[in-house]
Amino acid sequence: MAFLFYVFLEPICRFLGANDALMPYCVDYMLPIFAVIPFTVFGTMFQMSYITVGRAKLGLMLSVTGGILNIGLDWLFISVFGMGIAGAAIATSIGYAVPSVAGLVFFAIGRKKLLYIVKPKWRAHTLIKSCTNGASEMESVLAFSVVTILFNNTLMQLAGSNGVAALSIIWYAQGLFGGLFRGYITGISSVVRYNYGRQDQERLSKLFHISVKTIGITALCVTVLSYILGGGVVSIFARANQAVCEIALHGFRIVAVSFLMMAVNVFASGWFTALNDGKTSAILSFCRTIVFLVIPVLIMPRIFGTDGVWLSMSVGEGFGLLMSFYYFKKYKKVWTKDGNQEN
Repeated sequence: MAFLFYVFLEPICRFLGANDALMPYCVDYMLPIFAVIPFTVFGTMFQMSYITVGRAKLGLMLSVTGGILNIGLDWLFISVFGMGIAGAAIATSIGYAVPSVAGLVFFAIGRKKLLYIVKPKWRAHTLIKSCTNGASEMESVLAFSVVTILFNNTLMQLAGSNGVAALSIIWYAQGLFGGLFRGYITGISSVVRYNYGRQDQERLSKLFHISVKTIGITALCVTVLSYILGGGVVSIFARANQAVCEIALHGFRIVAVSFLMMAVNVFASGWFTALNDGKTSAILSFCRTIVFLVIPVLIMPRIFGTDGVWLSMSVGEGFGLLMSFYYFKKYKKVWTKDGNQEN
């Protein structure tokens, strides 16, 4: 993958919406990132493995270490060494590599742990089941890429490179808050799977109700904080460019409406994946990230201009929320003793 991206770097950047002004920055940033694709893949796998072996705190510590290292090296490479955007990319690459290498060492040196690296054996059924059950998560990432391309090209036409820069800021902010919800469902997935395997519906029901309350309260707090701290979040990324700040802040306050709906939708997809229902999770993910986003962003900017781009995110999450409620009601018998009881 890294080799193919290197060979076709410029056409890929053009396809993603880069113009002549943005191209040098894209090339400088993407080349170091390509080099750490293997680290990124293994790092993701190790993070899930830490949770499985009951060492979630170690995974968190390594993840935070990588993030702090990234921040520190950003300052060193950009401010001290003057390496510009290439320095930012190298800092990000090292931030990815360190937790990945640490995970490799952790799962390679000990043979008394629940999980450790061994010579692989071919188990086609297990691989196929794993891939199909995880299809929704793969689909989410691919869908995000497709939607990003569509949003980039739409905003390039409506607001130029400032609009694309504003979108990047909003994606970052959305990812920052959305990470809370994804982190929660990732953290409880192993517990859900364990109790699902035991067919312990009482515990599953408690987990569901606790999760709904936790997600709901957290999402409400995030939405309120988004309005209060939105200006500060945006200024972190574009303090020197007033035009980008204004576009991003305006768009962020429109998008913030969707955070509560996004929380439920992210939880729904992860919940059904944990229940070994990859099909339902994939349907939810596909509709939310492709169907319910692409159609609005193709239509609404023609009516509302740039605001239509931001509104399309909330509209998409709204339709996704309705579908999540539908599947919760349809399959609640899986985690309740009485499928007809209120849930």
